[in-house]
Amino acid sequence: MSYSVYYKPITSIFWRKIKHVKGDGFVENKNTRWFILSDETRIEVPCDGVVFKFSKERFITIKRDMEKMSGPLSLNQE
Repeated sequence: MSYSVYYKPITSIFWRKIKHVKGDGFVENKNTRWFILSDETRIEVPCDGVVFKFSKERFITIKRDMEKMSGPLSLNQE
């Protein structure tokens, strides 16, 4: 499953959209976010003065990946 990322400089009113994102992360020493697209393309966006929004599919993707590693999460804890 892929998701979309929206970003814009805080001084702008226009959002830009990155489609077909399958993974993302942060490079601290460069203060940069990176995104891996479905076709394995890597995009880097500097974080200084930039706002990011992630589509709801990102949460679903992360949850699914976590369940693959540890099994389904249960709300009933014993």
